[in-house]
Amino acid sequence: KIREVTDWKGLKRDFQAIFGKKADPSWIECVDISHTGGDKRVGALVCFKDGVPYKQGYRLFNLACACADDYAGIREVMERRARAMEKEGRGPTVIIVDGGRGQLNAALEAMANTTCCPFIMSIAKARRGKKIEKIYIQGAREPVFVNGDEAALVFIQRIRDEAHRFAISAHRKKMLKAVRTSILDEIPGIGKKRKEALLRRFGGLKGIKEASCKDLQSVPGISARMARLIKEKVDKIDRADHSEINAPKDRLLFL
Repeated sequence: KIREVTDWKGLKRDFQAIFGKKADPSWIECVDISHTGGDKRVGALVCFKDGVPYKQGYRLFNLACACADDYAGIREVMERRARAMEKEGRGPTVIIVDGGRGQLNAALEAMANTTCCPFIMSIAKARRGKKIEKIYIQGAREPVFVNGDEAALVFIQRIRDEAHRFAISAHRKKMLKAVRTSILDEIPGIGKKRKEALLRRFGGLKGIKEASCKDLQSVPGISARMARLIKEKVDKIDRADHSEINAPKDRLLFL
């Protein structure tokens, strides 16, 4: 959980003392990419206004590139965000990217042609065995090192951690959905059309699990025997698999 900022004016002053007057932290967005070996890739964006999470501004992006290239993922999310900013005529004053100098460069490249000019930085996680993290800034050769003494820098870490949590939660939900629907493929006689008909009728595996055999037979092509097989299969699924992901209040809006 994000701690509340008790001295926002002081934090804002310290933030700009470190990064310059252009780096106004009043509206911060942070981007992270989550995937498993390039599979079920999700781009996540979290939003903070005046130091607190602004959940209406949280966004998720289904990514076109099915590969493990984080630079491409960052570039795609930032390009789509840039188009939205141009259309709306407004946007964040600061954008944070999870990653190192390579991720920062990908973000800068994607935002190069936008008339909205947020201050862009990236924060790299500490390597194994080390505690100090680095913040890379546009136009600066050397990174800023994060220690536990600077409230503004710790604040950036917390925003990055929130983006990471949001991205992983969405990625896990996509992975779980894929596992759920694949269970139907294991039932003899359930082809693509019948599977789609079942999912369309009951809204997902949870609805199928709650349906009776009679309800299942109302779907064209589902016989009494097949309905029993479906019930036997889905009833074995652990009820916990149908729980929501860790952030029940998150707005899971895919773009």
